[in-house]
Parts: sequence; structure tokens; C-alpha cells
Amino acid sequence: MVAKSSSPLRLRCRPRPTHHPASVSPGTTPTLTLVASDPATLMTDGQLTFVYGFAPFSNGSATRLSPPASGASLSVAQSVSTPADGGTVYYQIELASLYLFAVDGGAVPMLHLPNVAQGAPLFATAVTSQSTGILVRTTSIPTGTTHVTAAVAGPLASNQIVLPVSEGSVTAIGLSPGAGFAVSATAVASSGGTGRLFGAASASGIILDAGTWVSVDLQFQPLSRSSRATPTSVVAFQPLYFDDSYNVPAPSVLSNGYYYYRNTPFINSEWPSSSWAPMPMGGLDGGSYPDAGVIRFLATSPAFTDAGTLYYQFRGAVQWYVSPPGGMSANYYDPDTDLGQSLNTVSVADAAATLNLTVTGIPSGATHVIAALQGGPTSRSQLVVPFDGGTGALSIECYPGPPSYDVLVATIISDAGPGRLISTGLASTVAVDSGVTPVTVALTPISRTERGTPLTVSGYQPFQFDETFAIPSLSIVNGANIYYRSTTFTNSDYPASWYVSGSSADAGSLRFWQQGSSTNAAPGPLYYQFRGSLNYALTPPNFPYSVSHVFPDTQAGQPLETIAVADAAATIDLTVNGVPTGTTHVTAALQSGPTSRNQIWVPFDGGTGRVAIECHFGPPNYEVLVSATIVGGGTARLNASGVATNVAVDAGTTSASVTLAPASFVSRGTPSCVVAGSPFQFDETFAVSWSTMYSGDFYYQTASFTNTAYPSSTWVYGIPADAGQTRYWQQPYTTTAYSGPLLYYQFRGQVVYSLWPPDAGGISAYYYYPDTQAGQALQTITVNVSSCP
Repeated sequence: MVAKSSSPLRLRCRPRPTHHPASVSPGTTPTLTLVASDPATLMTDGQLTFVYGFAPFSNGSATRLSPPASGASLSVAQSVSTPADGGTVYYQIELASLYLFAVDGGAVPMLHLPNVAQGAPLFATAVTSQSTGILVRTTSIPTGTTHVTAAVAGPLASNQIVLPVSEGSVTAIGLSPGAGFAVSATAVASSGGTGRLFGAASASGIILDAGTWVSVDLQFQPLSRSSRATPTSVVAFQPLYFDDSYNVPAPSVLSNGYYYYRNTPFINSEWPSSSWAPMPMGGLDGGSYPDAGVIRFLATSPAFTDAGTLYYQFRGAVQWYVSPPGGMSANYYDPDTDLGQSLNTVSVADAAATLNLTVTGIPSGATHVIAALQGGPTSRSQLVVPFDGGTGALSIECYPGPPSYDVLVATIISDAGPGRLISTGLASTVAVDSGVTPVTVALTPISRTERGTPLTVSGYQPFQFDETFAIPSLSIVNGANIYYRSTTFTNSDYPASWYVSGSSADAGSLRFWQQGSSTNAAPGPLYYQFRGSLNYALTPPNFPYSVSHVFPDTQAGQPLETIAVADAAATIDLTVNGVPTGTTHVTAALQSGPTSRNQIWVPFDGGTGRVAIECHFGPPNYEVLVSATIVGGGTARLNASGVATNVAVDAGTTSASVTLAPASFVSRGTPSCVVAGSPFQFDETFAVSWSTMYSGDFYYQTASFTNTAYPSSTWVYGIPADAGQTRYWQQPYTTTAYSGPLLYYQFRGQVVYSLWPPDAGGISAYYYYPDTQAGQALQTITVNVSSCP
């Protein structure tokens, strides 16, 4: 026993790692070697311990092994069994001197190499199936952080990589060789199911040579506002522009922002009104910044109507790939009310101008008179005009121009259900100065001024709806639908419809017609009705229904408009051969000719089917498409398909036949083996016509699945290959392989909508290959840890 020393104990040993591999393979037992030099003989009678774990730890707190040690030069060689699923092994050596036992109150003094308590990172070796990658070391993690998440951008992206919330920890990220890699990371504090961004870090320009690991230091820095250009005061009804700039050490971690505001204070967890502030495009890391690492967010809000104080807060949305996994969203809050910070404020003064509106010509029966301002510096919507049966007056506070205003007015009847627009008015280019400006709007009823829709058509002949109405501006009715069917209906029914866009015709008139679209009708009467949608700005406030100008108005007793559809001018007598066993539905469709007809049911008796298809004669000539599907178990599976091309159809009857052939696999361009984490392309060719199945998806995961499961997928577009064949491949997209050992996949080619079984309850029709409902095993890709044969 020795006396307690009066001076501090100083043990100075330097570790010299010799066999300190950057990575080892999972499930192996590597030997990790350290050599430490001891200038004294303190360890001659002491104890040497090797400490290791698969997560960062504090000094000596993990698994401890005691290899033999003696002399002033200490060599530590320790075998460690690594986990089969990869990760990182962290380790240090711990030196204890029995010679100095009882110093400092009887405690055994310890020397740790590295010393975590002094900020040194543990030694770390990646347990990975790859021999190339990045070793990420995180430092300056903000106090209060609960999640650290990183992402790698470059030739091979890797998203939502969870890093330890431990100062100086090292994480191995296996990647394929390449240049131009960048790493971004976020430090997030979780609170009540949401994440608050505390700090960010990034590193770029990383080059990875095959068989090497590159060390990358990520030093976190806080986000902060660098300048505020948002005004501190505005006049009521003056548009407000939010404009703030932020120091963001890793700009790519943010996707966009929002400004939240209201006239009373709020906190992070509340959701008042908001204005979107998009992430600027171009420049460094996807942003456009006045200075490196500075992002300027701008947003336009509505004009604020109430004088007083407006409170606002900026929330920068964190990119999903650096948000904590598990669906947690994360934002940067400025100010952060969870930290007790006060919201930003804007002082709103009284309005500078008033428009005195008088409305004349209000029709009898009107239940609502609504006004709106458009075009000027202030847009004001849904202003209710008091009226006494003939006139109405309203004082509208606004911000003075220029530019000049358009004053829109509409009257509505709402007696039951949806509102009906009956008259409109417009005062255009109204100049409003400070003070009071009078304006009068005279209303006129809406009426149809011209019918361009044909009165008669031949069955299945295409035609266009074309109607013109006395409505002064597209700002009042900005779009419309024509509803139609072969039996009568009322205002409250919703049969088939065509959207018709509006355009200005003569002064005060709007024309609504199908531009580039056409409708085919079966023989017999076709009833139709126009419904022009009232602009939202003029819809009565708190009104529970949509508002349209309805013509004819069945609630007013008006009969629907009609088109007389004569018998079809042509018929295709279609015979379908080769319907395979097991088929439950045979469906035909016409394409390319003057008539498109979808989902035509073909009766069949187990081998052939026949149907008469009425149509309009060409030119152009038709394509006749046919599918045979098996409906059951929640799926519609393509059994066979066929197509007859360039079918010339004249008036009268034309015979045509289609012979079906099973859809089948032709060739595989998808690789049978890939290296773990390396990108590859799906590429398969099938015996099926492109016109019957033009796109598809490859579904894949590391475990087997069935037709009704939906694992990860990638969309592929079909291109015609040889005659009757279609190739489906990723161009130029690629998919990254998992760690293995097998990746299961299946192709699902989507049958064109026109060939879905018409009475199958809306089930989408697919060609499944392999078809698990037929007992077929999925395709597989071998995923090797290093290389493929």
C-alpha cells in the first residue's frame, strides 16, 4: 500500500492501432488488434481489459474481456463474433494499475484508450457485407436531440439512415464505388409525435474507390434566422409578403416552408392559417441563396382584414429522407414556442379605402346577392349584399390601386339543395383611391344565346357539345359540365358528364364547348343539361352546396335539351376464337376509328364467342381489342388477349374475327444476380400486344408474397418489341437491391381500362407473372455480398 499522492495522477499512454480494419463481414469472428506504449512500468502488475459493444458506450460500460498483458508494450489481440445482420462494433482498451491501488480513496485508477469522457470517439469497425463505403462520425450534437438521421446522395442514394445520438459515434454506410457522394444529417427533438429540427450537418464531394472506406466528419450546427424582410406593419387589406432568410448549414435537409398566422397567439402544435413558401430552385443543394448556406423563403398571404396585431411563425419542413423513420414529420420552428420564444408580429392598421357598391336589377326570388373584388391589389371574396327586393348597398373596405378592380356580383336562388345562379353583373377597371369610391353594378339574367350542339346525330357518331351564354366574365363562371344520359334526370342527379371549358365569345357572352374531345351516343334520345360552376369567390359564405347556372332548370319546370340519335350506320360482327379454359369474362373494345367503344361484353360457350358491335363507319380504320380474364379472389387476371388491326368498316355489316393467345413470358433481361446495394434494372418481354397492356409494375421484397399483396414497386412503361410482344423495362430509372440473399419479384401488367370486365365490380385487370393464384413461384434475384459470377 502506498501513500496518497499530493499531485494529480497522470498516466500517459498512446494507442497505436495496427490491425484496425474499417470493415468486416457479418457473422464472422475477426481479430481486432491494438498496441499501446507505456513509458513507465505501471501495467507490470496491473490488469488490461478489452471493452466492446455493438452500440456506442461510455467508458468501460460494455462487454469486458481480460486478455493477458505484461511489460511496458501492451499488444491487445481480441476476437469478436459479429452480428449476422451487420452493424458496427465499437471498442476500447481499459488499463488498471494494482500498483496504485487505494490511491484516491481506495478506487482503482483506470486509463481508457480512447477516453470517451474527454470527447474521444471509440474505435469502430463496420460490420457490413460490402468492402466500400463511408464511415460517418457525428459531433456537436445539440442538447435535447432524440433522433439523428442521415441520407446519402450521389450515384446510389441511401435514405433515413439512423445514427446514434452519441457524441463522436461512428456509423458505417456501405455503398458501391463512385464519385460525387454527399451526406446530409439532421438532429431532431421528438415531442408529442412531432419533431423539431435542432441542427443539421453535411459533407459533399466524397469519392469512393473500390475496397476503401472514407471517414466523414459531420459537425452539427444550429439553424437560425439571418434577416427579416417581412414588414413590421401593413394597412388592412394590403397584401402582405412574408420574407425571411435563414442560416441552414445543410440546405438540402429542407424541402419547403410555411408561414402560419392568425390574430391571436398560438403554439407549435396548433395549425392556424398558412401560406406556402416553396424551396427556391437552382443553386447550391437545390436552393437559390444570396449566400452559401442561407435560404430565403418568400410567401404571399391574403390581405388581413382586421386592424390589430398579426402573429406569425415560420415552419421549415424537413425532407422525408432525413426525418426520423416511422412516419414522424419534422419542422424547423422560428420562433420555437416549445422553447418559450415569442411569435413574430405584424401591426395591421385600419383600411385606407372604401368602395361603396350599389347593386341594381336584383331579380325576384333571389335568396343571396354576393359580391367579390378581383384584379386589384386586394382580392375580396364572398361579400354579402343586403337587398330589399330591388337594390342593395354594401361598403367594401379595400386597399387603393393601382391596379384597378373588377367588381363581380351574382344572385342565387337556394330553395332546396344546390344553389342556382340566375343573374350576374360586372363593373370592370374600377379605379379606387384612398377614401370613398362609389360604383354601381346592374344585373342581367343569364340566358343561352346560341346552341352549337347538333340536334341529330347517327348512333355512335362522335359529336361535340357547344353552348353560348350571356355571362360577362370567366371570372364569374370559369368552367362547366354537360350532363347527359338516355333517360331524363333532374338538377340533383349526376349522370355521365363532359367537362367543357369556357372562352370569351361576343361582349358579355361566354362559349362552352369540347375542345379536342367528342362523345359517342347509342341510338335513341339523348338528354343533356348545362351546369356552369360559379367561381368560388362568389359562392355564399358558409353555404353547404356548390352553386351552378343550370340550363335547362328542372326545378323551374324546364324540360331537358335533347339530341335525336338515329340508328347506328355500321355494325361489326365480331367472332372471338381460342377463349382459354378457366376464363370467366371476355371483353372487347374498339379503338382508333371514329368510335371508341369500351368494355363490350362478349358471350362465349367455352371456346368461341360472338357479338354484334354497333359503331360509326370509317375511315379511319379500327383496332378491335379483346381480353379473356379470370375474375375471382379479389383479382381480375388476364388469361389471354388478341387484336385485329386495320379493320375497315363501311355502312352496313362488317365481319371481323380475333383469335386469342395466352399472355406469356418471352425473355428475361433482369439480372439473375446483383451485388448488395448496387442499382439494377428490371427488364422483361412478354407475348402480349402493347395496345392491350401498355404499362406495368414490378413488385419486389426480400420475402415471398402473393397477387393480393403490395410490397415495394417500380413503374415500367411498355414498348413494342417483336410482332405481338411488348418489353417492359426501367428507362432510365433503376432499383437498388437489398442486402439479400434473395429478392423476390413479380410483374403486373395493367390491362387497358377499355378491356376491364364491365361487370366485375370495378376490379382492375392485370397480367400477373408469375401468377401465385395459379401456384407459380415468384421470380428471384440472388443478392451477393461482394460480387456475382
